Amino acid sequence: MKTLLRLLLCLSFLAPLQAEDDSLKKLIEHLKKNAAQMEEMAADEGTIEILSLYPSALSKPPAGDKPADPQPKFHSYPILGRTKVTDPKVKKELLMELAKSIRASIPEDGGISVALCFNPRHGIIYTKGEKKLEFLICFECEQVHPYDGEKRVPGFAVKSTIGPEVFDAFLDKHHIKRSEL
Repeated sequence: MKTLLRLLLCLSFLAPLQAEDDSLKKLIEHLKKNAAQMEEMAADEGTIEILSLYPSALSKPPAGDKPADPQPKFHSYPILGRTKVTDPKVKKELLMELAKSIRASIPEDGGISVALCFNPRHGIIYTKGEKKLEFLICFECEQVHPYDGEKRVPGFAVKSTIGPEVFDAFLDKHHIKRSEL
């Protein structure tokens, strides 16, 4: 029931956007580039850490969702739990699932829709040598806010029907608390 209510809330804020031909081509190239980046990250020796986030930066989590430490945050969102991915096969599975979700978001009809409710429940920290990339992921509104270090870079879309179950299953397998909201 909570999931249905969240989905209805997101849909109520849906903002249809019709892209011009050039804008649509740029958007498609941007999405393809981000999917390719996930695939490259899946294949290289970099490491990833998966975070479970409380989906509101504006309020404290309710008692049942309290993080273990005093309010650790990931780009303003309270962290409920986190774990490093140590198995290269699992790292590849998670990042390839995200790449698949990005590719599935590529518009075929020339129109795109963007929900205005950003409630990220997942985060990824990718590290390779001195390079650090961070991703806030909201499968609910199908958006990713990426950061290159502390600097926000242009975001991209994901498809909500691909990805969240794999990430949630990973968190559950590692006994990482997920938001009840």
